[in-house]
Amino acid sequence: MAQDYSFDVVSDYDQQELANALDQTRREVGSRYDFKGVLAEIEEEKEALVITTASDLQLNAIIDILKGKMHKRGLD
Repeated sequence: MAQDYSFDVVSDYDQQELANALDQTRREVGSRYDFKGVLAEIEEEKEALVITTASDLQLNAIIDILKGKMHKRGLD
């Protein structure tokens, strides 16, 4: 039965859309009141996104913002 059916899993995404989502997230974090005077960085490495901030609460807020921006751009 397994020989009759097959599927391929592809982990491909649009690099430009990710760059745009990251840029929008950085701008929103930079303009929000709860991030004033706080270290908050998002860096794109080869295989990972690195988010640096002072607390877990701010980290979760950045992740939520980023997820929303990525969803609007059709990225999973």
